[in-house]
Amino acid sequence: MLRLLALLARTQTMDWPRWWRGVRRYLPSVLLDGIVAAIALAVALTLRFDGRIESVYLEAYWILAPIVALLFAGTSIFFELYRRAWRFASISDLLLLARSVAVATGLLFVIDLFYRYEDTRTIPFSVVLMTGGITFILLVAIKVRPRLAAEWRRSRAASGRAQHTLIVGAGQTGERLIRELQRQPERGYRPICLVDDDRARQGLSIHGVPVRGSLDDIPLVVAANNIDLIVIAIPNLSGPALRRIVDRCHQTEARIVVAPALDQYLDNGASELLLRELRVEDLLGREIVEIDVVACKEYLTGATVLVTGAAGSIGSELCRQLVDLGPARLVLFDNNESGLYDLALDLANRGGEAGTEVVAHPGDATRAAQVGALFRRWRPTVVFHAAAFKHVPLMEAYPEEAVRVNVGGTRHIAEAALRYGTERMVLISTDKAVYPSSVMGATKRVAELVVQSLTERGPTRFCAVRFGNVLGSRGSVVPTFARQIEWGGPVTVTDPEASRYMIAVPEAARLIIQAGSFAEPRAIYILEMGDEVRILDLATKMIRFRGLRVGSDIPIVFTGLRPGEKLREELSTADEATGPTAHPGILKITSPPVLDAGELQPLVDELLALAEAGDEAALRRQLWAIVAAGAGCQPAAVGGGPPVRGRADA
Repeated sequence: MLRLLALLARTQTMDWPRWWRGVRRYLPSVLLDGIVAAIALAVALTLRFDGRIESVYLEAYWILAPIVALLFAGTSIFFELYRRAWRFASISDLLLLARSVAVATGLLFVIDLFYRYEDTRTIPFSVVLMTGGITFILLVAIKVRPRLAAEWRRSRAASGRAQHTLIVGAGQTGERLIRELQRQPERGYRPICLVDDDRARQGLSIHGVPVRGSLDDIPLVVAANNIDLIVIAIPNLSGPALRRIVDRCHQTEARIVVAPALDQYLDNGASELLLRELRVEDLLGREIVEIDVVACKEYLTGATVLVTGAAGSIGSELCRQLVDLGPARLVLFDNNESGLYDLALDLANRGGEAGTEVVAHPGDATRAAQVGALFRRWRPTVVFHAAAFKHVPLMEAYPEEAVRVNVGGTRHIAEAALRYGTERMVLISTDKAVYPSSVMGATKRVAELVVQSLTERGPTRFCAVRFGNVLGSRGSVVPTFARQIEWGGPVTVTDPEASRYMIAVPEAARLIIQAGSFAEPRAIYILEMGDEVRILDLATKMIRFRGLRVGSDIPIVFTGLRPGEKLREELSTADEATGPTAHPGILKITSPPVLDAGELQPLVDELLALAEAGDEAALRRQLWAIVAAGAGCQPAAVGGGPPVRGRADA
């Protein structure tokens, strides 16, 4: 016995010829398929003659059974069914098996037509047809059994932790989502029902999942079915329509996520289930902004483009979009060495396709010598100046730094652009420059005045672009709220009535590039910002997106306005006349500036000297004096605060 076991073990490790290894590997499956076909023939005969098979057909069976086994096994070999991994069987595998069985059945028809046993046709045609059908059913059961067993084990393992899921939308996206959720039970989502406003779909079922009502029924459906998760599966919803759905979802305690549109799903691979958290940007109600690509390429293609503050939120997105428009060279300038390096790596491949050379140039915009060297080396045709300090409370505490970067850095870049023949320069400004109540806003207003005043000194076309808060930028309320929610709260809101204009980073970058195509001298462009967003509503929605309740799960605490902050922001002053541009998302301020270069330069020189000396009180007085003079009004009383006219919440 021991010798026999040793011999068997040896045969497993012997170096058999390649053809014999194939025979040993597939022979059991071939024999099984042949036996199944022979059994199917016997079952077909039994069914055809109701269990009382005539002797002539019974005798013919024993002659025909080996032929049937060879036919069905042979076609399986021909169609390479034994090379398939049936544990991962799909529709295409079953279709191939059906072709193999159909060919074998057809050959069996031919044999039965011409072969006679004792002058009688071997078997009736109906038996041939039933043999093929029964063989197919049995082979499917045998070959798909490993996958069914694996799916059953996975579904059992996942059933205990599966989230009851409601799908909003019974269209193509909803159908695909149900199919994917049912196919991947290990992900822990169990589709319970759908809702849809289309009455023709209500009462129907999709893959066994019923449509139980309309969108207005979401709260009732969630309560009746113990729903844990709501998936919005309606692509390309408008802002108001999405807000209506979210309002209904917020009447429940379920978490809210979004399924991608079908084209996004296919682009990312049909094997990947894509569910993402609902984002604040989804609720802004802003249509996707399209830019005039031809006009933008006209001034960018073949140009050397410089982006200052390139590693920042706006700067980096500007670079990503610029590189797709085909400039000859894109120069990234920032004092954030690590961010600059990472951005350059990210852009290298994209720039390579368009033929754009990407250059990372570390440096500080506040150092005139460095800025001069930058312009001498690269001779930029177009400059986007995004480098700035932007955090209001921080700059309120360190006004000399705000002046040094936002005013001094802007003047160094603008003067270098004049000196080295830059065709156009776009300053990235902010709505906080309108009636500024903070040091940060005041310095950005002075920066606007600086670039406007330099237009008279050369051919460079200087302009500025104003817009509101950028969703998702570093230091903005959205990532701050997200961190606070993750930490378990509280979420801090300055004032219940505080509101801001909001814009997404990609949209802001697109419109800045579009404004650069206009670049009329001394112009200030305003991005169309839509409706103001109340910060309290924003915080509430972000808490509810996570399936949490305001107050009991995550408290909201009001901290009061911080130094320099306003309740509301504005995009233009009452004295600034606005008019349309060639793009509906951009307006232009047409009022001429009050200060010219001769008046402004000595005021800015003194301001920068005070920042260098660290005389904070005098610096504040000088800063507000320049803002007041630039607005054509008198500065505030002694104390260094903004002019009374400049307080939007006064």
